Amino acid sequence: MSLIVSSALAAASGDLVPTSFESTLHILARANFDRITAPSRLLETEDVVSVHRNPETGEVKLILERRAAEATWGALLTAYKLIRRADQGRRDTPFVSEESLQKVGLRQPPLDWIVKNLTDANPLLYPGTFSEVFRTYYSAQRLVGDLTFWMAQCQVEASNLEADGIQSGWDWKSALNSYVIPPHRPYHFRYPEDSFESYNPRLPTFDPRLIRGAEREALMEDEDRDEKSSSEWAVVLHPTESHYSRHFPHFDPFSGQPQEELNGCLGRESCFTEA
Repeated sequence: MSLIVSSALAAASGDLVPTSFESTLHILARANFDRITAPSRLLETEDVVSVHRNPETGEVKLILERRAAEATWGALLTAYKLIRRADQGRRDTPFVSEESLQKVGLRQPPLDWIVKNLTDANPLLYPGTFSEVFRTYYSAQRLVGDLTFWMAQCQVEASNLEADGIQSGWDWKSALNSYVIPPHRPYHFRYPEDSFESYNPRLPTFDPRLIRGAEREALMEDEDRDEKSSSEWAVVLHPTESHYSRHFPHFDPFSGQPQEELNGCLGRESCFTEA
């Protein structure tokens, strides 16, 4: 079976010219590592901060600095998401489908720790002793490397199968490229047209104070908050030409009834309503 590597699986910098199976794996592993923006630097003293001291034992509890913790945990979550996207088999668990594993001849990737904490707080932000914080950080960092290498192995096996006309059960091209907003075309991103109604710039400027439930604290000075009465927020909307009336043509601005809430408008010159 010949070794075929799709350019879609490699980093965009330069042509991929593998000299051996082993070097190809490392090239792809490096590309995957960059793709999920995993922190590769060593832990620094500034990354470990104290949070409190045990009143009985006097032991100081430490915690990993938030940016380092979120970068590492975010990389693990991204790796998990990419693997799940690429897996085209039937999945009745949060792990990779056995059907897809059998096709490429691989074992389950090491996802247990990620799956265990999917619905909890970032496990890298739990306080502990220095040795506990130290071990957790470097264990998570090693896990990032293990996952990117596993992804490279899976990509190579899937590409070889497809080169021989065999369905691999994996779609890495879509997994790596779907939902990506490329840096050279930042203005091409759009909300799905069938899900949102976009703001019409020709309408009068939208004022978030018109919407019930807006965070009024963001719209007044601290010293004035207690002095503002609810009556001061009352408004009369133009029955046909106001921004709000255009979004809700059946709303009667003179009825005294509260307006319906618009989603995503606070602090913005545009807003979107669910279709």
